Amino acid sequence: MNRPSASILAVIAAAILTTVTALPAAAAGKITIPPTATIDPNAGVNAKVRDECVPDARVTELLKEQLKAAGYDVTVAKQAGGGKSLQLTILNVTGVGGGAWSGPKSMTVSGKLYQDGKVVGSFNGRRTSGGGVFGAYKGTCSIIGRCAKALAKDITVWLENPTMDARLGEM
Repeated sequence: MNRPSASILAVIAAAILTTVTALPAAAAGKITIPPTATIDPNAGVNAKVRDECVPDARVTELLKEQLKAAGYDVTVAKQAGGGKSLQLTILNVTGVGGGAWSGPKSMTVSGKLYQDGKVVGSFNGRRTSGGGVFGAYKGTCSIIGRCAKALAKDITVWLENPTMDARLGEM
């Protein structure tokens, strides 16, 4: 009886592993996100933090990175076409200058997931950070960026199984 050589088995195993690990990325699909999140007019965002840290652009930039890493084909556009799209609104950014010395920073966002113009999911999410390791040496924008990155991860996980009125992060 002829048995396959170890090198042939290794090639077959590598091919199977490549196929299996590529499946989740291909399954993520396409999604459109805005270039910036909308800042709710009633959001308590300090003007200096809004202007210097640009949380509306930062949260969508980090979300785009997370979505691409999860295998999504991401389009950034002000107007969503057909297909799947996400709308984001910043409800609050807590933080003033002074980095960790002025207390923890937080960000609260809401979002709606649309499929061909119909709302198929919604969420509210909040993350807080004191800056982590060496937080005392980090600036306010860096700490708010940590909050935005955590929210981007939360949203990406939620997109795997979106529901209405979900609560993400610390909500």
